Amino acid sequence: MHILLYQEYGTSFPGCRYPAHNLWPLKLVTHLFKLASQHKPDKFTLRLHTSTPVTAITPSSSSSRDWSLSTPRGTVNCSYIIHATNAYASHLLPHMGGLAGIIPTRGHVMALRAAVPLSQLTNSSWWANQGFEYWFPRPVNAPDEKPLLIVGGGREAALPNFDHYEADDSIFREDVGKALRDFLPGLFPGKFEKGGEPEMKWVGGWF
Repeated sequence: MHILLYQEYGTSFPGCRYPAHNLWPLKLVTHLFKLASQHKPDKFTLRLHTSTPVTAITPSSSSSRDWSLSTPRGTVNCSYIIHATNAYASHLLPHMGGLAGIIPTRGHVMALRAAVPLSQLTNSSWWANQGFEYWFPRPVNAPDEKPLLIVGGGREAALPNFDHYEADDSIFREDVGKALRDFLPGLFPGKFEKGGEPEMKWVGGWF
């Protein structure tokens, strides 16, 4: 860890840098699937079913399997389940809801284009404002290219409950969107267009 002085990047306060990396879950899982598919293919069969949501989990009537998964393409019996739906867990597992389970929190994210090259912003990931905001730049193809930054958070504007207990990701709150649009231009004066519109914006539930 070392301190980054505000003179280096133009912010109004110092920051701390920790050695770390961004994780792209889809790429990680895809790579794991490819590795598993290549491992002793004569010993077991591995299949991937996409566009096949599980709509219910019930005890299986099969003597050799513990669970039965209902899907639009049929029923699957299995002995083990890896339930990786984050904030949406209680949809299939009701006991995971409420204070004793996973508390969903709606998260807002934007893709904003910088007004300066990546060299003036660093290629690190950051979080600030007591963790309410986070951001990281996407890779660029040329040194003078203006990078696209992924910025998320803005929950300090989502009053009164900061979007806790909210798993509805069909709504993008404009008050949160304004907080996100204003954050980077305020943090890096002159390096982002004030009031600029995002190239993309989306919502996702997390815990």
